[in-house]
Amino acid sequence: MRIAISGTANTGKTTLVQDFLKRWPTFKTVEKTYRHFLKNGEHSSKTTSTTQRTLAEWFIEQIKQFGPEDNVIFDRCTLDVLVHTLWGVHHETISAKFADEIIPQIKESLRNLDIIFYIPFDDNIPIVDDGIRDTDVTYIKEIDAFFRIMYEDYIKADKETFIIFPKDDMPAFIPINGSREQRIAQIAEYVDPLGGVVETNPDTSVFSDQELKKMEEFVKLQEQFNREDKFGIN
Repeated sequence: MRIAISGTANTGKTTLVQDFLKRWPTFKTVEKTYRHFLKNGEHSSKTTSTTQRTLAEWFIEQIKQFGPEDNVIFDRCTLDVLVHTLWGVHHETISAKFADEIIPQIKESLRNLDIIFYIPFDDNIPIVDDGIRDTDVTYIKEIDAFFRIMYEDYIKADKETFIIFPKDDMPAFIPINGSREQRIAQIAEYVDPLGGVVETNPDTSVFSDQELKKMEEFVKLQEQFNREDKFGIN
């Protein structure tokens, strides 16, 4: 199974990958992460189209190396690249033309993932300055708002109007939250001890009426992030 952990800065993605590997030792992760390709002055809120193109190409090539029979987990994926690109378009630091060019590549790359676990921003998690990640709360929350837009697109399950996810072969996109232990427990609802997919039924599926109602409440978005007005995508 090919899994990615996505979300805005300072949500504990790298820590979750480490905790995951301890719980599911049959999985592996790549030796290098996206951090190896970030240039000083060109990451996070200062990102450029060059940086995002480099990251997109790297993620695409890394993920393509693994098939459905492999057990691998990634710290971020091409969906993160898209979110940061769209944030750049919104702030006019990245062109809408670049976003138009990169979306089809990212959409195609998502076929090569089975599950994306998304960690929403949590005010209760302290923001840590490690010299690389951005600590600007406004930026962090804006990136999270774009992830919520991606999630809103996903849960509509309207495959005729999907902008981001491939219509015929999309990964599961699942939000998880809480403490480190709670996050692992939530993942265990979908990944069995051997790394397979936990079988569900209509009453427990992530797409049950009850869960969909929860999701709809979860993704109430700020009006200023209206997709049509702010993305600048043709």
